[in-house]
Order: sequence, then structure tokens, then C-alpha cells
Amino acid sequence: MAFCPSCGSALAAGSASCPKCGASGGASSAPPPPVVSMPSPASYSPPPFQGGMVLPDVSPLAIILAAAAWVLGGPLLSLPAMFIARSDIRGCREGRYNPNGLSQSQLAFWIAAINVLLGLLACVAFVLFFVFAAGVVGVAGAAAAKDIKEMEAIRVEMEGRQYSALETEIDTGIAGRSAREQELWRSVKGEWQELKKKNRGSGMFPGSVKTEELLRLVSSDRRLWQALVTAEAKVAAECGYAKPFRTRSSLPSESTPSTGDDDD
Repeated sequence: MAFCPSCGSALAAGSASCPKCGASGGASSAPPPPVVSMPSPASYSPPPFQGGMVLPDVSPLAIILAAAAWVLGGPLLSLPAMFIARSDIRGCREGRYNPNGLSQSQLAFWIAAINVLLGLLACVAFVLFFVFAAGVVGVAGAAAAKDIKEMEAIRVEMEGRQYSALETEIDTGIAGRSAREQELWRSVKGEWQELKKKNRGSGMFPGSVKTEELLRLVSSDRRLWQALVTAEAKVAAECGYAKPFRTRSSLPSESTPSTGDDDD
């Protein structure tokens, strides 16, 4: 069978021209090969096939959630990112997704996993800090309660003594302290003796700078401080004055000595 040399159509035997394209000339015994245009090697990237179908790319949702969780510091966003990325990795390995997206899914998975781990570590650190703080507060509270209980016991003991016994207690305690404290005690004791010799007064007990300084200096010694406070109260009651109200927390500081009654 003869064929048209122009379009390749079959020609009847003896035809001088092609009935389809009208070309004339000698017939060819075979049709010309079809012209196929090929893309350049640089621009050609064959799509992945699976059973004759192009594979879909993995969703960018996993990497978006992982990045958002890392920036916002939200482990809750990292959990769905991990599950989505793990599903995408499995799909790439099973041939359901474009294998080119495997590295993206793995990156999203590890970003989310590290964020979850950091969130867990932060929670553990917070719990440990809370337990430690609660322990410190508990120890401090127990120590304060013990201190209050001991001071109350000392106060009750001192109030049950006569002034003479308190004076002996103070003499014994002051003897082992500094010369300044011994001098102050002698001055305070002299002031109290002068008050006892005068007529009975009224109102608040007249304080003095020396008394305030002595109480401040001996405040670290609970028994000695309480003995001085109780002795002062007994002198005030004997002279008809209202006893001063004193607490260890209301002692004057060294930089601001008191010049009168302690009205705390």
C-alpha cells in the first residue's frame, strides 16, 4: 500500500495526488514518523506515578502548626502537629504521598516533639518549685510558731516572778555582755529606783532613751529581753503608771533611737 509523502494518508493504487491533502508526487511505502517535541532536560521533572496516577503532596498543616507552637510556646498545638506529621510520614513511606515531602514531615514532627518535651520539662520545674516554696513556707511558719510559743512560755515565767527576782535575772544576764550594756543597765535601774521614791504618777510610764537602747541591744537574748520588759512593767504598776506595751518587732532601729514612750 502506498502513502502520501505529505500527510501520510493511504493512497489508492495509481493515484497521482492525495485525496486528503491534495499533495501530488510520488507515493511513499511507509507513513512519516510523527514529530514529537521534547522538553529541555533542565525543565523536565517527571511526576511520581503510582499505578498510573500522580501522587499528591503532603499537607503543609503539620509544619505550620509546629512552627506556630514553637513561636507561641504552646505544647497543645504541638500534639496535633505530631499526629499529622506522623501520618504524612507513614503515607510517604507507603506510597500514598509524594516522597519529596518526607523530609518536611519529619522536620515538623521533630519540631513539635521537642516543643512538647520542653513543655513537660517546664511543668515539672513548676511543680518542683511549688513544692519547694511550700516546704520553705511551711518550715518558716513552723519556726515562727515555735518562736511565739517559746516567747509566750518565757513571758508567763517572768510575770510570775517578783521584781527582786527579775532584777537578779537581769544582773546575771548583763554580767556576761558588753560594758556598754552593763552601764546602761545601771542607769536604767537607777532611774527606776528614783521613780519609786517619788509620788505616785498617772498616765503612761515615762520611758527613756537608755531603756530603749538597752532593750534593742539585748533583743537577741529572749530571756534577758523579756526580763527587762517585765521588770519595767512591774515598776510602772508600782508607781501607778500604765505599763508600756512592747513587742520584739517594735524595737527601735539603731539609726533612729527612741526619745520617749513606745506607743506601738
